[in-house]
Amino acid sequence: MPSASNQLDHQLARAALEKQRRGERPRRDEAAALRRIEKAEDARRRESHYRAVPKRDYLALCGRPAKVINEQADLHRLPLRGKTLDLYAVLSAFHGFLAANKHKLAATDGEDPMSGENSPALEKWREEKWLLARLERRRQEERLLPREDVHDGLIRMSSILRNLGDTAQREYGPDAAQLVLEALDDWQRELMEIYGDRDATGDAADPD
Repeated sequence: MPSASNQLDHQLARAALEKQRRGERPRRDEAAALRRIEKAEDARRRESHYRAVPKRDYLALCGRPAKVINEQADLHRLPLRGKTLDLYAVLSAFHGFLAANKHKLAATDGEDPMSGENSPALEKWREEKWLLARLERRRQEERLLPREDVHDGLIRMSSILRNLGDTAQREYGPDAAQLVLEALDDWQRELMEIYGDRDATGDAADPD
């Protein structure tokens, strides 16, 4: 049976809705009651959805096929079978599994799979890891440019900006030129951040 406060909230919420339909503004207590009722209804709907999630939606969320999920359900005694799943039950069972096996899970934490006795499987794993590392190194090498080439390109771009400043002053006056020069100053500060003790001309900066 609803409590007295809950009944009052429903009465105030109905009054708020009625006033809204008439184009009137509800009182503050009526509007607050309506918000509470709507919030409670949203929570009820969410719980209803969480307790009956379609299996296909769960598979999409976890990114696993039904065969894998069903195998995990049987192996670890998780409530993952059926056309719909109760997320409350699934999460409770999952975290219970983690708690019950925390020592076993922690035992492998930090172990280096490259160590240990040799075996065909381990040798194959090492070879695959080496190949992946080599591919990653080549990918990084293709993305990197020589520092000198980058620096020369930045100097040319700075020269373009200076020429733009001269043109802006001739065509539009000193205010426009000042904007370009300020942008060039920002550009040079960025170069200083990148190249440390070198200024935008590529020469070593004078000591203070």
